[in-house]
Amino acid sequence: MSVSDELAALLEEHRFDPETRICACGVECGVMCDNLTYLEHLNHALRNRFSVVELPEPDGYAEEQPYWDSTDYVEAEDGHVYLIGSTGYRKPNEARDLAAALVAAANRAEAQS
Repeated sequence: MSVSDELAALLEEHRFDPETRICACGVECGVMCDNLTYLEHLNHALRNRFSVVELPEPDGYAEEQPYWDSTDYVEAEDGHVYLIGSTGYRKPNEARDLAAALVAAANRAEAQS
């Protein structure tokens, strides 16, 4: 299942009925027992399954190929993503930076092929 399909399924699972103020998953949005607006409830549901990452711009270009210099060196070239760097453990913020660089490079590589 694609991410788009998973997102559509999640949104269907959390369809809101404004008359009863009940989400399709059973949460009563905006009432004392659940104490969340529908948008807050939907935000929690989305964040439990998906992560939104701001994709960085390339840090530069090497021979006209974009690269991202996070804790590891990531390059998009000829429709491929190259990861050059250390192996082992990373701090959570370093892992997020690397993940964002990899997704940005993958998008660029797809556009090149």
